Formats: sequence, C-alpha cells, structure tokens
Amino acid sequence: MSALNATVFALQYGLPLYSYAKLALPFVEGNAVNLLVHSTEFATPQSTIVLLPNVDTLYSTALYDLSQNDLQVTIPDIGPDRYWSFAFYDPFGNNFATISSIHNEPGGEYLLQYVEDVTWGFQPLVPKDSSSEYQGYVTSPTIDGTILGRILVKNDIQDVTHVQSYINASNALSIPRKSSTSASLTARNLEPYSTEATPLAILNLLANFFDTNPPFNISASAVEDLNTIILDAGIYGGSYHQQPDLDLSEAYDLAVSALQNSVSTIFKPFNNGWHHSVPQGLFSDNYIDRAATAATAYLELTSDQVLYAMTENQQMQLSSNESYLYTFSGRPPLANDGFWSLTLYNADGYLVENSLNKYSVGDRSNITFPDGTLVYGNDSVTRDGVFQVLVQAASVEPPKNWTNNWLPCPSDSIFSTTLRLYAPLAALSDGTYQYPIITKGQAISHK
Repeated sequence: MSALNATVFALQYGLPLYSYAKLALPFVEGNAVNLLVHSTEFATPQSTIVLLPNVDTLYSTALYDLSQNDLQVTIPDIGPDRYWSFAFYDPFGNNFATISSIHNEPGGEYLLQYVEDVTWGFQPLVPKDSSSEYQGYVTSPTIDGTILGRILVKNDIQDVTHVQSYINASNALSIPRKSSTSASLTARNLEPYSTEATPLAILNLLANFFDTNPPFNISASAVEDLNTIILDAGIYGGSYHQQPDLDLSEAYDLAVSALQNSVSTIFKPFNNGWHHSVPQGLFSDNYIDRAATAATAYLELTSDQVLYAMTENQQMQLSSNESYLYTFSGRPPLANDGFWSLTLYNADGYLVENSLNKYSVGDRSNITFPDGTLVYGNDSVTRDGVFQVLVQAASVEPPKNWTNNWLPCPSDSIFSTTLRLYAPLAALSDGTYQYPIITKGQAISHK
C-alpha cells in the first residue's frame, strides 16, 4: 500500500485516540489514574469536555492502566427500577463489557484485569463462587482504557441527593500483580494531543498506544493486514516516522472526507425520519464508524443498553415565530428500569443556554397528553396514546398547558436533537414502535 493510503487509514484508525487523550490528560496530570472520579452534578452549557452530554444520569469516571495492577471496582447496591451501568472501554471507544441493571447484576466488588490470551469481556460468577471475593471478572483486551458509570436521577431534588450517595459509594482500588506487562501510562504518552497539530498528534498517539492496546474482536488475518498497513504508514518501534514526500495535510483531508461521506453507510433507519448508528459501541473492524463516533459521541454504550435515535436532518433551525412539534405515537417501550429523553444541542454538540435551565424533555418531565393528563401519571399503566413535545425559541413562552412538554431552543441558530432510549425493548428496533413525527409550524404563544 502506498504511504499516502496507509497514512489515511492510520489517521482513521487512530482518530479515537485524540478523544481519549482529551479525556485522559486531566486524570494523568492530576495523579488520578485507576481512581473513580465522581461527577455529582448534571452537565450544563458550560460543560465542554464531553460532546452530546446527557442530563439524565450522574457519572463516575476512571482512567485505568493495567500495566502494573489489576483494579477492584466497587459498585453499590442500587436496587430495582432504576437504570445504572458501569461500562468498560478500550482507548478506541469500544464498549467491550458492561455491568448494569439491565442484566440484574448485583452490587459488590468486581475485578478488572488484563491477561494475555484470555477471552476479553465480563464473566459474572452466577451463582457467586464462595471461594471468590468478587461478583465477577472483567478482562480488558487492552492495557489502557476507561470506566464510565452512569446512574439515573429521577425527577426530584431529593433523588439527586440519593443518587449522589450511590455515586460516592462507588470506588476503584489498585490490586498489585506479581508481574508487570509494560511501562505505566504517563503524560508523555498523551503529550501529542496538546503540543502538535491534529494529524501529527493522531499518528504520534497511535505510535504510543498501538503496541500496548492491540486490536481485538477481529480475525488473525485481519490483525496481520492491520499491522502491515500501520507499518507502511511509518509507525513502528513506538514512534511515528513520516514518509519522505508525504503531504500529511492531504492525508488528513482525505481521511476526514471519507468520514463525512460515510454517513449513509453508518446510519440505519428506524422510521419517520429517525436513524441510528450500526454497529453501536463495539466496532470490530468498522474503523470509519468507530472514528466518526469518537469524534461526536465518544464512549457510547452498546445497543442492549441504549438506543441513540437521531433525525436524518441534524441541521435544524427555527426563527422566533416558528416551532417543531414532535408527535409521539405513544410511550417508548422500555424495561422497568428504563428511561427516555429528548435532548437539544447547539451546532458544536453542547447544551443550549436558556433561562429555564431546561435541556431535555422525557419520562420524568411531567409531560402531558393533549387533554392535560400526565403521560406518566397514576393511570399510565393502562392508558397510552399520542402526546407531543414542543420545540421553539427559549424567548417565546408557550401557554401553560405546553410548559412541561416544551423544549427551549435557540433562535436563528443551528441545533440538533438526540432521543435516548435506555433499557430498550425489541419494539424500538424491530419496526413495531413508530418514532415521533416532526412537523414545522408557527410558534405556539400565549400572547
């Protein structure tokens, strides 16, 4: 393969490491590797570390390095009817294991380990082995990675305090091993992110992490082919060696163009103009999909945990006298611990400032049917039907009967919405459930 084509591929393959480095640097510089760091407040418009943040869960995050130690992860007993998950990712954003409420996993201690030639993933001990102090084992396919814990907050202030206690009760503890695997993660490994232009940073990050974080979930022949291409790109011996006469800017432009042109193959339709990415969360050899996801939604979960539904037209815009109505055919079908939310973002993928501090609408928003009764009221077990969410400018207040169903948006600025469906039932993906129909019309004002 030519040096140019190999470099284009290497850029696409390594692009997720740019998102990883952005996340990892504060942990390394703050001596917080192999520790769970808790986020006990919701994301706000000022939160810019993560693209497309949700405002449904509180988080715990750990950057792990298994070169010298295993990691004991403690998850509290959270109880039924509340979604929670602790997801494990390699640096490229593959969600290779998840411990969660969906699979009725218990609280307790779990051991995260890196063992060469041992099958990666989560192995629960069911029934629990009395000789083991752990509820199960998570085997990482890579030495480095991330843990992201998510716990649902319901719709009152008291519940925020309740979930904060769960978050604070989770922790990670290094367990020494008899032998080390490689050198520990340091700021030097991540330095290209903050000191070099993006194309060179990606290739140097790939050189720093490729040997200790090898590909997995692909065939042996695919691994051989991958190693050959990475070598052709000039990555070997833990360093990047730029090929003579290679125009790195041209290679980067070609890599980005390929990502932009891949949207039609990455996304698959639901119905009514909504689609989702396939595969989701665990990418195998779908490197372009992996790179595109890392650039916009790094550390997404697999589809058994959540479906991320997006409109085919992600460039939405309204003037102050216009609105969008999202007409839902009924409540999205979810498991008992599930929840859903429709969240609005600006063109950069961040939450939109508004005087109500309201960034999403969902099952905990006291939304109502057209007759004013609650969609999730006392009789919602037996009653279902059409309800609507109103998206219009934050400066145009609708009548009171729309207040709970109103999602404020910017006026005359590009925005997008994402529909998250946690603990989804099969009807959400097999075509049975009809996704919301979106119609554009006049703003609904009480004036």
